[in-house]
Amino acid sequence: MTERADNLVETYSGGMRKRLEIAEGLLHRPKVLFLDEPTLGLDLQTRAGIWDYIKKLNEEGITIFLTTHYMEEADSLCDRLAIIDHGSIVASGTPSNLKSQVKGDVLEMRYTTQDETAVPKFMEKVGTLSFVRKVIPNAENGARAL
Repeated sequence: MTERADNLVETYSGGMRKRLEIAEGLLHRPKVLFLDEPTLGLDLQTRAGIWDYIKKLNEEGITIFLTTHYMEEADSLCDRLAIIDHGSIVASGTPSNLKSQVKGDVLEMRYTTQDETAVPKFMEKVGTLSFVRKVIPNAENGARAL
C-alpha cells in the first residue's frame, strides 16, 4: 500500500480498504484481533490474499475472532466455530466436528393454511422421509427439515 500512501482513502478499492482496516487493527500489536467480515464483497484474488494474511497473523500467535457468513471461509480459517442464530450460540466445535453433525442440507418450508390439522399432518409426513433426520416447527408459519 506504500505506493498509494499519498492518495485519499476514498480512492482506494474495496480490497485496499479492507487491508487498511486490518492494518489499523494491528498498529498496537494486539494479542487478540476482532475481524468483522473481513472479505465481504471482495473479489476472489483479494479474498485469498486476506485469508493468507489472517493465517499468517494466527501463526504469529495472534488470537483472531472472525465473523463471517461464508462457511468456506470459516472452514479454512478457524480452529473452532460458534454458529449464532438470533443472538444465541446454537452450535460450536471444530469445523470437521460441526460438519459431521450436519451431513446434509436444511430444507426450510413456509406455508399458509386455514386448516389447523394440515400442518401437523404435513410435518409428520415429511418426518417419515428417509433423508430427514428431524423436523422443527417454526413460529413464523414454517418448519425446518434436517
